[in-house]
Amino acid sequence: MKPVASAVLCSSIATVVWKLPWSASRPGRQPAIAAAPGAITNWLPCGAKNSLPRARFCRPHIVLTFGPEGGVTGHMDHSMTSVFATLAYHWSGRNNRYPDQLKDGIQPHRVQKLYYGTTNFTLPDRPVISLSPVSAIIDVGKYVETKIQAFRAHASQAPLFPLFEQHIVRRGKHELFHLAAVDHPTNMIQENDLCAEVKED
Repeated sequence: MKPVASAVLCSSIATVVWKLPWSASRPGRQPAIAAAPGAITNWLPCGAKNSLPRARFCRPHIVLTFGPEGGVTGHMDHSMTSVFATLAYHWSGRNNRYPDQLKDGIQPHRVQKLYYGTTNFTLPDRPVISLSPVSAIIDVGKYVETKIQAFRAHASQAPLFPLFEQHIVRRGKHELFHLAAVDHPTNMIQENDLCAEVKED
């Protein structure tokens, strides 16, 4: 399995989002998508293009990301992270998407599974969101404290520490996911292992 590679893909995409010409955290700036008619045709693929080399180089089995709603907070940057990760998932295995990247040993890579993180609750003080249905329930009880400490390592998120820990308590010992795509036709099933049916290279 390559869980580290999956994490690298998602974190790299998040970095791309923060480098876009706008951010929800920067008052006064407008989304690039609103700058000119048709801007999305250049702006959206750009984020995906920058993500593809990571998928093709790391060659993960699974990609985990936010749902397009932006997670439980509905954060706009999280939504765009989802969009870029989803496009990278679908395009990384296609030789007609940015073929100029296919050199120096880099080949198309078809990721086997794409999951969106989801929850079984919403926040009353946030805008309305529509969450992806739960298809996988993972027991992470013994890692909850590690997760809290990892979040606390993000100094820029310090104002959100109390809120984050409240959500961790609400989630209990389970992480919830939605299987958004797979590399072969199948029916939706309930899972307790994200690596179920993943084939080793």
